[in-house]
Amino acid sequence: MKNNFNNYRINLTIMDSKSELLEYLARFKNNSLLLGQDSEVEDTFTLIELYQDDISDIYFVIGIISESSIKPEYLMAKGVNKLFLGFNREVNVFDIQKKENEIKIELGTRFATFIEVENIILIMFETGCLSVTQNGSEIWKIDKDVVEDFIIDGSLLELCFIDEDSCKVSIKDGRII
Repeated sequence: MKNNFNNYRINLTIMDSKSELLEYLARFKNNSLLLGQDSEVEDTFTLIELYQDDISDIYFVIGIISESSIKPEYLMAKGVNKLFLGFNREVNVFDIQKKENEIKIELGTRFATFIEVENIILIMFETGCLSVTQNGSEIWKIDKDVVEDFIIDGSLLELCFIDEDSCKVSIKDGRII
């Protein structure tokens, strides 16, 4: 799967094995990063290749070892060169220009998806939502119960839980409405 963001192209490929992923990463020595080495169960092996738009050579590669067959998800924050990578129970914020993983955010429960609303990134996970800036700094967090569904309505996020009452939250500041 290929996507273009902020003068970069991203190609995501599921590899057949850990050894295949590691062999590929080894070809790039100082231009590679391996995430998920602490996975309890090694189930999915994902390769992310980054290219600069005007250059055909690979700029940087990231390997991810995941605990489930759900492939990792990524989001390139609009207007900044930050790549958010969500998998297992974590999100990593990778600075593309510096070629380094700047932040590792521990979620406590399984990562679900990213949603970008204006300049805010919502990180949905099994039991709630974490709101961060485009640089990965926390704005607010709700962690209550298993999220069954969520709805975005303008500037509000409604979280529907399995055993708790649903709640509406201001996306901007996390205030419960």
